[in-house]
Formats: sequence, C-alpha cells, structure tokens
Amino acid sequence: MSVKQDFYAKVLSTNLTAMVANSSQRQVEKTTAHRQHDYQVNFAQALTKMKNTLIELLLLSVQQLQRRLEVLIDYIACTIEPIRKGRSYNRSCSKSKNRIFYCSYKRAK
Repeated sequence: MSVKQDFYAKVLSTNLTAMVANSSQRQVEKTTAHRQHDYQVNFAQALTKMKNTLIELLLLSVQQLQRRLEVLIDYIACTIEPIRKGRSYNRSCSKSKNRIFYCSYKRAK
C-alpha cells in the first residue's frame, strides 16, 4: 500500500512540476532570446522547489494559489541552464569501476 502511495505521489509531483516548468519555459524563451545559447528550465531544481511547496499548494484557496503559482513560475524561470548542442565528450565512469569497496564501507583501524 505505501509503495503505491509513494509512486502516485511522485507521479503527481512530477506532473505538476512539468506543468509549472512548461509555463516557466515560455518566460525563459522571452528573456533569453538575445543570448548565444538556447536555455531551458533546470528541472531538478524545479522539482526540488515543487516538493517543498506541494502541500502548501494543495491547501490554498484559488486566489492565494494563483499568486503562489506566479511566484513559483518566476522562481523556476530564474533557474535555467544552457542547451549546448553538439556535445561529443563522453563521461568517464572509471572511478566507480576501479573501487574495491563501496563508498559507505569504512575499514576498521
């Protein structure tokens, strides 16, 4: 039961974040039209902010909700990252492959 509840809570928060991020993306495109790169909303930061305010949004009245969403959209529109096309460098994952012990393992002295 609790696994389903966690799953549906995550789906709800991700969907709400995507809706708010989509509204913020329109604002980002207008403010960054003159820049060299295209920019997108940083979805990880948007999801973190939404997780912190999700319960508050569910409990607000309609007028308060509208004002709070406008503030949230403005905040998310400020947390942007550039879209760099043509990236060809692969990430090296050699650190984790060469480890003998897991990170949380502590040797006794």
